[in-house]
Amino acid sequence: MIEIDGSVGEGGGQIIRTASALSILTGKPFHIFNIRKGRQNPGLRTQHLKSLLACTELCEAKIENARIGSKDVIFEPGDFIDGYTLNISIETAGSIGLSLQMMTPAIIKSKSKFRVNFEGGAVFGKYAPPLQYIQQVLLPILRKMGYDISIDVIRYGFYPSGGAKVIAIFDPPKSHLKPIEMDTIPSIETIKGVSVATRELRNAKVAERTRMGANGLLEENGFKSEIKTVYCEANNTGCGLVLSAKAFPIVGIGSDGLGSPGLKAEFLGKYTANTIVDYIKKGCPVDPHLSDQLLIFMALAKGTSIIKTPTLTEHAKTNMDIINKFVDCEFVIEEDDNGYIISCNGFTL
Repeated sequence: MIEIDGSVGEGGGQIIRTASALSILTGKPFHIFNIRKGRQNPGLRTQHLKSLLACTELCEAKIENARIGSKDVIFEPGDFIDGYTLNISIETAGSIGLSLQMMTPAIIKSKSKFRVNFEGGAVFGKYAPPLQYIQQVLLPILRKMGYDISIDVIRYGFYPSGGAKVIAIFDPPKSHLKPIEMDTIPSIETIKGVSVATRELRNAKVAERTRMGANGLLEENGFKSEIKTVYCEANNTGCGLVLSAKAFPIVGIGSDGLGSPGLKAEFLGKYTANTIVDYIKKGCPVDPHLSDQLLIFMALAKGTSIIKTPTLTEHAKTNMDIINKFVDCEFVIEEDDNGYIISCNGFTL
């Protein structure tokens, strides 16, 4: 039984997500205690619990103390179920993106296509990656590694009410993940993106104003931009913007912003654009938020993967620590003038 202190490092839900995925992949049970100890609402919240329960369905696992507020959980994986359709209901505005972070590595174990249906939850959540960020920034890199995933947003959901409807189809690699090499940044060809707002905001042209704010700042910095506008139905009023850098070879640089009462649409656009410009100017092909998401896939790839990111976040440090509790791989970190180079010789299943 692997013992994990859930309060170490960044001390959040990422520890649970990484541990659950690797437990399913390796067949190793774990006991996690002090779950989210330092957070405002410690213990399991709805999105953590729903994702954990979904993981039990993936592999007929046994789980103890799975309830809201629990700070101590035991997870014992069973046999993985291939070619399964999993239905997940999230009554709150829990992040679908974070739930996918838990399931995506685990489903590598499937020998055939796998479908997950989400009812409820948020496409644009608070303190979480929007699904458009995952679609535009993470998924192209996973496809390069041999793992094809498609995400179809049927209905949008925003913080604080949620109410989304999403379908995710996973087509795992037939043998193993391929390693990635992303340690030099190519010339950025364009910045693509999507500006989303609910229909109530159409008359105020919120999606267009957000796009204009982003376009202006990107043009000032010499970047060509292609940003779509989308108006959608949702349970509550909301808006958001996701941007991603496009180049050949591939880069993993994106930024996102979530609208809030009193925040001008133009400022939301400028803020999100300024973030991605700042990442690009640092000269690293992987942004800090993506770096910790890629680590688990680097650890599972056959061969040596290498990425370069401008900042070594607490999420990344914590993720490396949790990964090393389950698999025998070594992360090597080197620092230079403009970032951190992380390499890993993967552990193949």
